[in-house]
Amino acid sequence: NAAMSRSRIAVENAFGKTANLWRTNQFTSQLQPLNMPVAALYFVSVLLTNIHTCLRQQISPFGLQPLSIEDYLNPVAFLLSAPSAAQELE
Repeated sequence: NAAMSRSRIAVENAFGKTANLWRTNQFTSQLQPLNMPVAALYFVSVLLTNIHTCLRQQISPFGLQPLSIEDYLNPVAFLLSAPSAAQELE
């Protein structure tokens, strides 16, 4: 239960940060799911929030250091630097 609580708090913090940075996501009366690409708007908001975090180099409440902006925007370099599942088993 404690682990699930920590995960829930992390997700709520992420939603809150995205909502605070991009106020458009907060006005549900203005978002029209049949007339607007609401999912795409939220996806772009999350992408911009992640870029904001990388640029500000804010350490998370869990003590994690964010990626550099170059590593975040270059998925090939990120994937090459991440240990593979096979390496983790060794």
